[in-house]
Amino acid sequence: MAAAERYAERRAGTISFAVADEASRLHGSHSRVAAYSASLLKPMLLVAYLRRSGVRDRPLRQRERDLLTPMIRRSDNTNVPRLIAIVGERRLQNLAEAAGMEHFVLNMPYWGSSKTTPRGQARLFHRIDGLVPAAHRRYAMRLLATVIPAQRWGVGRVPPAGWRLYFKGGWSSGTGLVDHQVALYRAGGERFSFALFTRFDPSHEYGKETLRGLAARLLRGVPTPGPRIAAAGRAAPSGRALVTAAPDCEAVTIRPDDGETRTYTTGAASCGGFRLVSARSRALWSWAEEGKSHLSAAEAASPAVVDLGDFDSSDRLGALAGSGGILAYAHGDEVSTVGGPDCTVTAAALEAGGGRIAVASGSTIEVVDPSTCAVYRVLHAAGLVTAVALDDRLVASLSHGSAGRIWLEWFRLSTGAPLGRKEVSGATRSRLSIRSPWILYRAAHALRVLGTESGRTKTIWRPAKAQLGLRLVGTRIKWVENQAEKARIWTLGLPADD
Repeated sequence: MAAAERYAERRAGTISFAVADEASRLHGSHSRVAAYSASLLKPMLLVAYLRRSGVRDRPLRQRERDLLTPMIRRSDNTNVPRLIAIVGERRLQNLAEAAGMEHFVLNMPYWGSSKTTPRGQARLFHRIDGLVPAAHRRYAMRLLATVIPAQRWGVGRVPPAGWRLYFKGGWSSGTGLVDHQVALYRAGGERFSFALFTRFDPSHEYGKETLRGLAARLLRGVPTPGPRIAAAGRAAPSGRALVTAAPDCEAVTIRPDDGETRTYTTGAASCGGFRLVSARSRALWSWAEEGKSHLSAAEAASPAVVDLGDFDSSDRLGALAGSGGILAYAHGDEVSTVGGPDCTVTAAALEAGGGRIAVASGSTIEVVDPSTCAVYRVLHAAGLVTAVALDDRLVASLSHGSAGRIWLEWFRLSTGAPLGRKEVSGATRSRLSIRSPWILYRAAHALRVLGTESGRTKTIWRPAKAQLGLRLVGTRIKWVENQAEKARIWTLGLPADD
């Protein structure tokens, strides 16, 4: 939004815009100011026609398709007056109310001078598929997705990878008096929309360039939907592979970036109590059964599962961690690495990173060399530590202090010096990832980062779906979302700077 606002200030003409984000929250710049709708009235006519009682539940006739299709795909004006007469002002007003639009006014006989706002149009497009009756939803959305190439300027020139774009433009016969666009972006269960209004542009070409520039800036920081995979019960991304458990957690699959995908039987009967971590192309998982915890590991280069034993109340299995080449697990009063030594240290929270492991007990954090068990650094948090993370420069912790306060703290690894402390929401989950200068954490419905140089926090995405395996991998955040019978891999770049 800030980048788009700065860009708008440098452009000629009158510019306003609104965004309905992935959590349906509205953001805007002069977004309540009404302007001529031009052809942005046409999607409203399409939806209002399809919602008519005599139309909504039956197949469309060819003459109806001939009436509606050109109006959307190539913005043909021929049938607009006839459709307005069929639909009527009352149905258009009802649609505006259903969409949560404000300040919509139909003006006749000059329908292009009808009034609408960016805020209202962004709301309409954010929910437009749900406003279309189910029998006609596919048809309507296909029209909005297949605007002819000659009219795919502005937002049509900057489509974000993996997102499906549905949009419509409105302009005033190429004079630059009005150049508007409204767009919906969908991928999996995620969506967002925006409406971009420009008026009094020096030319139509200038207006189109303004729309493209606004869209390009608003699309910065949007995550990239990746390939679809089988539905997952758990997920653990790493820098070289994606590890997932089946929906019932009876099998684990390692998908290396380069190499053969392998699936391993786990022995678990369900995902209840099932835990999974990864490091490169290796996986470590545990599950509970009859009062015992079972621990196993696998590596994509080998078809065999390594049984690491059973743990009970006399040697209770604790947290699991994985990063780089390190797979570690806490049990009893020890922390062990797969293929490495058993270190005598108690861990209520455990994480690997930067070639070391961070072990927390109470308010004390110890940074340990996993190959020798030597303690490299001892740190002290403000409260009882529930999560830790580290890279080769910083250590971060999440701790519970007095009066229910939750603290996010960060320390310089080389000296142990405390660098900052920030109180965070009580809904913050006990899981951290770090890539200097950013700490990634998750609130109830938002992915947030803290800049360790400024101490500022920001929300970078509010996923509609639950995230599996949320993790920082290099400079990108990776997670998996389930949808119906499939899952999708998502990636989101960290902000450019703190």
